[in-house]
Amino acid sequence: AALNPQWHLWGLDSIKIFPIWIRLLLIAPVVIMAIPKIGVIIGQSFSKLMDSFEKTMSVAVYVILAATGVMLFDILTSHNFYLGWEISRRANISTQ
Repeated sequence: AALNPQWHLWGLDSIKIFPIWIRLLLIAPVVIMAIPKIGVIIGQSFSKLMDSFEKTMSVAVYVILAATGVMLFDILTSHNFYLGWEISRRANISTQ
C-alpha cells in the first residue's frame, strides 16, 4: 500500500509520508527474510547466537529487542487517522 498511495487504504498506507528510499529501506528486510534459504540462515544464526547466552542474558536480549521495537514504534508514528467510519461517527456526534 505504501508504494501505491492512490489505493487510499484507510491508514494502511500511512507510510507514504516517507520518501521512496526510506520505504524501500523499511521493506527490504521483510522481502529478504521472505526468501526461504536466507530466512533459514538468518533464523539459524539468531538461534545459535541466543543459545550461546546464559538464560538471564537471553532474557536481557529479548527485553532490549522489545524496548527497541517499542521505541521504533513510537519514533515512526504518523498522525494519520484511519478514515472511513470514524469521520461518519464524528459527523454524527457533532450534529447531535
